[in-house]
Amino acid sequence: MSLLHQMQSMASRVASSVYHDWGATFVRRGDLKNAIQSCTRAIEFDPGKYEAYFNRGVAYMNQGHYAEAIADFTTSLEIMPKQYKVLAYRGLAHYYDDALTDAMNDYNLALYYHPRESMVYVYRGMVSHDMGHYEAALHDYNDAMRYDPHNAISYRRRAETHVKLGNLRQAIQDYWAFLETGAMTTNATRQEVESIIGKLRLQLAWYVVASMNWIETCDEGRTWPSFVIQR
Repeated sequence: MSLLHQMQSMASRVASSVYHDWGATFVRRGDLKNAIQSCTRAIEFDPGKYEAYFNRGVAYMNQGHYAEAIADFTTSLEIMPKQYKVLAYRGLAHYYDDALTDAMNDYNLALYYHPRESMVYVYRGMVSHDMGHYEAALHDYNDAMRYDPHNAISYRRRAETHVKLGNLRQAIQDYWAFLETGAMTTNATRQEVESIIGKLRLQLAWYVVASMNWIETCDEGRTWPSFVIQR
């Protein structure tokens, strides 16, 4: 390669890095249009800039363009395999696109490469929850908390799964833990979760009253209803 070509190649890589840095900044600011434009320019200067494909994919995903996001994440992985973060984001794009099996495959692979990443366990738990595999979801949320006890999202997601399983007391405890752990929780979110807790308390109180009425009126040897046994 001639000196001129070397200089041109170096200039292209420098330009690509500059555009990529702009794109990454735009992603963090939520300026998705400029993020996509900047990352595209970075790729034009250096088609091997795998980070630019990732950040453009994040921007596409946040726009709701999941097919484009998945394509960019896949290209990033083809250039630089074993990126657990890219696998996690591609899994999230699959999840939002209702491709739960594909999402599960990405999360399994991400955890194979990086088995201590708390948020990936949360994401995989969300997939298991939506598939109706509630015990598997609880297991993942527990692992998420084991690796990061301050992961507020894991408490809220586990609470939602406890509700599905009828574990109302545990759900209430987890919702409170979410509020106590989530330092960045907005007022709107706090009000929403406190409303959920209030409804769960009313439901739990109804179960207690129903149980007491049953005890007072049941005949000896009668089978108790399932909600009494479970609680």
